Amino acid sequence: MQGAQLIQRAAAVIRAVADDSEQPTSIAHLARVTDLSEPTTSRILSALADEGFVTRTPNGHWRLGPVWYPLALAEEREHGAFWGILRHTTDELSLSNNATALGWARAGRHAMCAARRLTLTSPHAVPRIGESLPVNPESSSSDITSHMLSQAIARHDSLPHIHTVPLTWGGQTNGWLSVATYLPDDALLHSVQEAADHISHLANPVHL
Repeated sequence: MQGAQLIQRAAAVIRAVADDSEQPTSIAHLARVTDLSEPTTSRILSALADEGFVTRTPNGHWRLGPVWYPLALAEEREHGAFWGILRHTTDELSLSNNATALGWARAGRHAMCAARRLTLTSPHAVPRIGESLPVNPESSSSDITSHMLSQAIARHDSLPHIHTVPLTWGGQTNGWLSVATYLPDDALLHSVQEAADHISHLANPVHL
C-alpha cells in the first residue's frame, strides 16, 4: 500500500469513527462505511491506537482517542475567531429566513459541517456538527465548487433546493454557507450571499 493511499484510508477510518462519536463503533461497521476489508480496517485502527488517535473499548469497539483534545485546543486557538463568526452568522441567517442553515469548512476533498441552525421543518437527515460530506472523492483535486456541495447536501438530505455560496479570503475558498429549502427563493439566495460576504470580510486574516 502506497503512502498516500494509506493516509487516505486512515483518514476515512478516523472520519467514520468521528461520525459515530456518540457511541463506540465496531470494526464491521467501520469497514462497511469506508469500503475497506475488515482486516485492513483492523490494521489501520491498531496503528492509529498506537498513536492515540483512536481507543479500543473493553467490548472491542472503537472511539476517538485522547490525542484529539490537545489538537482541538490548538485548532481553536488558530481559528476560533472564524468558528465564532460562522456560528453566529449561520444562526442569524436561519432565524431571519426561517430556513435550515449550514456552515461548512473546507477539509481537503470533504466539506465539514462546522455550524448549523435547524427549524421545525428541518429534515431529520441534516448533517451534524463535525460530520463531513465527501464532496469530490473521485478526483485527485481538492477543488470543491458550491454546486458540488449543494449536490452532496441534496443527496444526504433529499431536499430539492440548496443555496450554497463560498466563503473566500486570501485568494481561496475556505468554506461555504448553505441554506436548505423546499422551494426555490431568489431573495433567500441573495440573503445567503450577503451573509457569506460578511463572513469572508470578517474572517480575512487582516481582520482577525
